[in-house]
Formats: sequence, C-alpha cells, structure tokens
Amino acid sequence: MERRLESALRSESGAKKAFLPSFSLTGSGGLSSDELSLLLQREAVVWSLAGSVAQQVFQGGRLRANAEEARARYDEILSTYSGRALQAFKEVEGALAAEIYLKEQESALTTAAAEAERAVELAISRYSRGLSDALTVLDSRQRAFDARSALLAVQALRLRNRVDLHLALGGSF
Repeated sequence: MERRLESALRSESGAKKAFLPSFSLTGSGGLSSDELSLLLQREAVVWSLAGSVAQQVFQGGRLRANAEEARARYDEILSTYSGRALQAFKEVEGALAAEIYLKEQESALTTAAAEAERAVELAISRYSRGLSDALTVLDSRQRAFDARSALLAVQALRLRNRVDLHLALGGSF
C-alpha cells in the first residue's frame, strides 16, 4: 500500500487515479503545482495513516476471532477431559464399593462354608454311631457343597472386580 502511495505522490495523474481527490489547476483561483504537491503529500499521509489504522483494526478483529476460536476449542477439550475424568472416578468409586460389598460377602460365605463342613463332620460322626441316617449326611454334604460353590462364585466376582478396578485406575496388562 505504501508503494502505491509513493507512486501516487510522484505523479499527479497517479494520485488522481488512486483514492485522492482531484483538483483543477486553473489560473488565479486554482492551486499552484507546489501547493498541489504539498496538499497531495498531506492527503497521502492522512490516507496512509487511515490505511494503517484500518489494517490494525482488521488485524485486531482477526486476532480476536482467532482467540475466541482457540478459547472455544480449549473449553471443548476441557469439557471432554472433565467428562472422561468424572467417568473414570465413577468407575473407580463403583469398583471400590463393589470390592467392599464382595469382601463382606466372601467373609460371610467363608464362615458359612466352615460351619457347613463342621455340620458334615458332625453328621458323619452321628451316622457312624447310629444316631442319624444317611440322608442327613447327604443333606449336610449338599449344604456344604452349596456354601463352597457360593463362596467360589463370590471369589470369582471379586477377582473380576479387582481387574476392573486396576483398569479404572489406569493399569494395564
């Protein structure tokens, strides 16, 4: 733009063709060539300054738009990250709650299985002394088997839950 202004200042016809107003060179009421040259130089400076200001305004608007776009992308990324972090915390919280519950269940079933085993031993002892029948022994063995099966099922669930907890905490295999 400055080159255009410089070339416009060098020739009066160039200045007229540019964006500057035109003046007529008439006799007594017109402008002399020196006055016209000075006027054109002043006009060129004003237009040059106006062009620079306009360019700065446009650049400022472009920078502001870029900053707003970057802020929107930042907010989107932050929202996505926050959502993922919240989901991970929920998974960890769920796995920890399940771990506590399954541990309590395992403890209760361990106690029940031990009691069922003692009941089997007692039933066998009573059967060998002739105080109970074989059906009582079979029934107590079935209860012991059921208690051990339930204990194994809870232990398997607890193991799966521990794997889920490990993965939720960012672990890998």
